[in-house]
Amino acid sequence: MERRELLYAVIREAMVHAGVLTASYSFKVLSLEPQGGRYIIMVDLARDLALESRRQGEVEKQIVLHAKAQHDIQVSAIYWRVNDRLKGMAPKAPAAASAVKTTPRFEPIGADEVAALRQALAVGMAATQPSGFEDTEVIVAKDPYPVLSRTQYGDLN
Repeated sequence: MERRELLYAVIREAMVHAGVLTASYSFKVLSLEPQGGRYIIMVDLARDLALESRRQGEVEKQIVLHAKAQHDIQVSAIYWRVNDRLKGMAPKAPAAASAVKTTPRFEPIGADEVAALRQALAVGMAATQPSGFEDTEVIVAKDPYPVLSRTQYGDLN
């Protein structure tokens, strides 16, 4: 949970740097592993603040680089979509930005969002080239030291 909170801070910082107020976007992160070292992010933007692809790329780059450099968190992908429920707000003076209510710290991912992420991942996986390791098997040994079974002097004890 701590690593997720660190990633939240990185995302918020990148959005503020891009001039997007907190009321104009929301985001969700999905951990790709139990240790919380790799994530994918889905960002919802108000229609009138949808960033052009060049600015999205800059924000993505900032998030990926800062998450890795500051917290050793890998962001595998960032997905953007327009959300008509969000109200776009033009950036104002810095004092006005602090008066905007922030989004809740944790917002559960809905089933439709999980389906959208899976679809995006499936499209991305179909576009990847085979690595040659697709048939590799992971063998989990029951013996904790399978490579240290016998020596020239007999079994290890």
